[in-house]
Amino acid sequence: VRQSETSYLSVAALSFQSIRPVPGSTPNAAGIRPLEDDQTLPVIAPLVEFRFEPQQRIAGGRLRLKGSGVLLDRDASNVTPGAPGIDSRRATVEGDWRRAFIVGPGVRLEPFAMARGDLYNVADLSAADTDMHTTGRALGVLGVDASYPFIRRKGGVTTIVEPILQIALSPDVEPNPNIPDQDGLAFDFDETNLFEPNKFTGFDLYEGGQRANLGVRTSVDWGQGRNARFIVGRSFRADVDPMFPARTSLNQTSSDWVAGAEITPVAGLALY
Repeated sequence: VRQSETSYLSVAALSFQSIRPVPGSTPNAAGIRPLEDDQTLPVIAPLVEFRFEPQQRIAGGRLRLKGSGVLLDRDASNVTPGAPGIDSRRATVEGDWRRAFIVGPGVRLEPFAMARGDLYNVADLSAADTDMHTTGRALGVLGVDASYPFIRRKGGVTTIVEPILQIALSPDVEPNPNIPDQDGLAFDFDETNLFEPNKFTGFDLYEGGQRANLGVRTSVDWGQGRNARFIVGRSFRADVDPMFPARTSLNQTSSDWVAGAEITPVAGLALY
């Protein structure tokens, strides 16, 4: 790892050894079930991540450049016994720009733009398809965050109520059979990623289409370390998005409500 005030570089290699029992397997006479085959787990060598943020303003805003590359090698398939596992290589470059304005009586506007390019090289997608596939794609999003915080101070208590609207526009993204989903399987939708322009934290999946995220963020501060934070909201889409699992509700034109709270009633005690 190398880090400076404006950049970050990490190069890593990882291997895994599982102690998870095989689901649905029959235990032996001692009641022990067989463990997951380590050959189905990837060896990651290397995993490279890079970020650079120029100190000077670009078009009046903050620009952040990112790069990422990874190689995953599997000896065996976790789906078809005796078949080779999926081997994949990915390289990514990304640019992220954002600028803030205060207009009128205190409305905060933050236009943003993101552009990303991915190059995938994948082999052994299945027992019947052991060819090597190279796939490139370009992704991006344009949007704006708008918020209007209301602030009240009374008797040593400061309350802030902030309605937030985010509009994000992207080309539609369709599932690609040559890009297996390997880093988005554990995705969840909650208050932490409600206002993320791309809610997928990994690289294999990307959020597309036209959508709006709407919510209210509230904070109350009593001083002496006592405070409370609340957020509630939901997401709306122009069209359904098949990239999201049904359990997240984001594959519909309107999502479930999500909410979160964190309260520190006395110094040293936090509830969430």
